[in-house]
Parts: sequence; structure tokens; C-alpha cells
Amino acid sequence: MFENVLGQPVIQLLSDELEQRKVPPALLFAGPESSGKLTAALETARVLSCVTDGSWTCTCESCKRHKDLSASDLLILGTRDTVLETKAAAHALCTAKTMAARYLFVRAVRKLTSRFDSRLWDTDESRFVKAAPILTDIEEALSDLIGQYGNMETISEEEAKKLEKQTEKITDLCQKLQEDCMYDTLPVNQVRKASAWVRLMPVGKKKVLIIENADKMQESARNAFLKILEEPPEYTVFILTTTRRAAVIPTILSRVRTYLFIERDTEHQQAVVERVFRDHHFCTAVSPSQPIRIVSYLQSFLPVAPEYFREAATVFWEYCLNRGEQQKKQFTVLIQKLTAYRTEHPSTYEPSITAVLKLLNNCKPRRIYILFLEAIIVFLQESIHTGVCTPYELERYAAVSQFIHTAMQSVDIFNGTPQAALETLSEQIAFA
Repeated sequence: MFENVLGQPVIQLLSDELEQRKVPPALLFAGPESSGKLTAALETARVLSCVTDGSWTCTCESCKRHKDLSASDLLILGTRDTVLETKAAAHALCTAKTMAARYLFVRAVRKLTSRFDSRLWDTDESRFVKAAPILTDIEEALSDLIGQYGNMETISEEEAKKLEKQTEKITDLCQKLQEDCMYDTLPVNQVRKASAWVRLMPVGKKKVLIIENADKMQESARNAFLKILEEPPEYTVFILTTTRRAAVIPTILSRVRTYLFIERDTEHQQAVVERVFRDHHFCTAVSPSQPIRIVSYLQSFLPVAPEYFREAATVFWEYCLNRGEQQKKQFTVLIQKLTAYRTEHPSTYEPSITAVLKLLNNCKPRRIYILFLEAIIVFLQESIHTGVCTPYELERYAAVSQFIHTAMQSVDIFNGTPQAALETLSEQIAFA
């Protein structure tokens, strides 16, 4: 068990508890992004439901369904951006052409589609109504792929080209589902429906409810979840995940057992890229001075190259400072940083929000917007690290950092458009 979770010491503790049947009714997997928390949660659910010894090679019906995320005793809730993982899994499938790679791709797709399970939604809810035809198209395309490639090792060159087109179609549909229909915070009605679901008897041995990014639950959702967490059915196990344990409310923390996941060392992160995603080329192409990170690997599937984020951030700062001539006196060190960058990297772009969005593929997928805001902040951090900023300039940087945080929330939580958020942010920087 847990052969698919590499480089996490906590897995040994979890394995021992599963073997000794001492798993608590509620678990919290806490750790950094891409540290294997959801993979471990899904594997825990599989082992708990297995009717034999829980080994990864088990062929019982329960394990088969858990491996392709079609088990009726499993529900997954919570917000998650799956676009990059799905693209990476599609690349692995088209490169390796193995059954293991096919499982990886199917699981990546269903990590997204499972959050739109009809048991969790009001079928007349606008977001679900919008998602329903996309879900149908994804499942039909996925079923065709599974049916057509029963033996991955013997596919012809023509079939390989067809496979690439099919995976591209599915990943495009997944991106549309993610961008148009995924919620940003877990809504209370889904928690209530999940609470009703866990009270029903399981088909197999256990029911498992996974809530990813549990720190992003609305207050009403947290209160609804606490009610079921206080008196959980004996046949149900709750697994929560978070990258910010401190953001999970104390009343939930007191009712779960925490398992801490670490930032994996470079060797294990490289092993995940090579063994799970079957990509040896990425690891050999990375400069020896740069550590191989899973997050960096996934971001390599973005439609925007890493250097474009720095360029877009420069264009944005130039636009803000050109709008407010008076503000230039308040950002002298920052302007020096921008001038130095522009000297080495001349631009053909006229500073504007339109130019920024063009560089960033209109911030699609949404992850691009977050990375861009981080690039804006990097300029502030570099200015501070020079050690020559005046107290007043540092005060202005602190105010701008708060503006950027608000711009992030306006899109990430309140579902605003990146263009509107950046227009507002530029105005705040230029005239505040």
C-alpha cells in the first residue's frame, strides 16, 4: 500500500495504523502543495474498503473501483485546480502508453469530475446545470478512450495519434469545467448533502468523505460539517487536507488527528516526475543549479513561459507609475529595479492592462493570475532587500502588498475577472 506516495515519512505511521485497524474516524493531512496529500487520502480510502490485504496489486472489485475513482462509497469535496495535473497526466499517457499511465490520466480527470457528483448538487443549481453537458462529454470521451485502448502496449502509430487527439479533447473539456463551473469556497449545501450521504449504509466496508482544502470552507459550511464530525457514523471515515493547518478552525482541529506532510527533497520530487509522470526529459533539461520541484514541473504545462511573468510584471509596474507621476517619488528603489530590468530586456509593449493580459494568455487558466501577482510582489521584495528604502517607501510597499492581496481575493474568492481586478489594482497603486 501507498506505493504511489513517495518521500513522505508520515506514510509509515499511516500504514501501521491501517494494518493494526487503528485509523481514527477523522484525519487531517496537512502539508505544502504537491506533497501527495490527496493521493494519500485516496489510497487510504482504497485500503479501508479493500476486502483482502489492501495491497496495490489487489484485484477485488472495491480496489478496482477505487483505483479509477468510480467507487460509490467515496465522495470528494473541496476546491482544487486540476488543469495542470490533467495536462501532465495526458502527456504521460501519450509518451509512455502504458496501463499505469492510463490510470494516472483517468484519475486526474476524475479528481475534477468527482466534485460535480449529482449527490452533492441541487440539480437545478445554475453552476451544475452549466456543468452537466460538459461532464457528459468528458465521461463519454473517457469511456471511449478506456474501451479503445484495453492493451496500451500494442497500439499502432495511427492509434497513438488518435490517442493524442482524444486526450487533448478531454483536457480542454476539463479546463472549461474548471474555469466555468468550479466553486472557489466549499458551499454549505454540498456539506449538508454529504452529511446526509454519510448517514446511509455503505455498499462495501467503509464510506470515505474527502474534503480537500478544508481551510477554504465557508463559515456556514464549517458549522454544518462540525455537526456530523461530532457524531460520525461508525462506518464512515473523514479525511481533510490543507496547505494551511493554522487556518483550520480549532473546533475542527480538536476532532481530527493531524498527519504532517513535508516538502519532499529534490531526489524524491525528481522520482515523482520520472516515475509517476514518466518525464525524464524535464529532469535532464533543468539546470544543475535549480532544484527539481513538482510544482515547477506542473507549471511547465501552462501556456505562458516563466520569463513572461517577469515581463508582464514589469509592464504592469510601468503602467501604474506612468499613470501617477507623483507616485514615482514614492517608489525610487523600485524604479531603479525596473530600469535595470528594462535595460537588459527592451520591450515592444506599450504599458497597459491589455498588454499585460496578452502576455498572460488572458490569465487562463486561473493559476496564471496568481503567479502573475506573485511576480509583482517579487519586485517589491527585491527593492526591500537592497536595504536602501526609506521608511516612507517601505510604508508604501506595505500598502501595495495589501492592495495585491485584495486583488487576489477579488478573483480567487469573489469570482471577479482578472482584467477588472488589475484595473482596480493599478488605480490604487497610481492614486492611493
